[in-house]
Amino acid sequence: MENFVSKMVLVINNLLLVLASAYLGGLLWYRCSDYILPKFFVQQEPAERYFVIHFGLRRPECEADLGDQLTIRDRIIYCMYFMLTTLSTVGYGDYYPYSMSEKIFGCIL
Repeated sequence: MENFVSKMVLVINNLLLVLASAYLGGLLWYRCSDYILPKFFVQQEPAERYFVIHFGLRRPECEADLGDQLTIRDRIIYCMYFMLTTLSTVGYGDYYPYSMSEKIFGCIL
């Protein structure tokens, strides 16, 4: 019985580690795709070529006055899903890096 409990604790710890990694990776990916890459690295690419605009996580600047499309919780879930499928090398293909700079950053990440 003691062995079973220790194995369950190990499984739960690993699950929490995977979820925390996906959460932090998703936040990093969102911030890089939304702000860092377009602002500092590749200014000449149009905003529509980035992950957050292409998949509807944020509206483009020309539609900013229309409000958010998704809640913050939904955006976090989409980014976590992207990170989990990317980190597990499953990569279903429904969410993927869209611009060239995101693809390069995704290879490094």
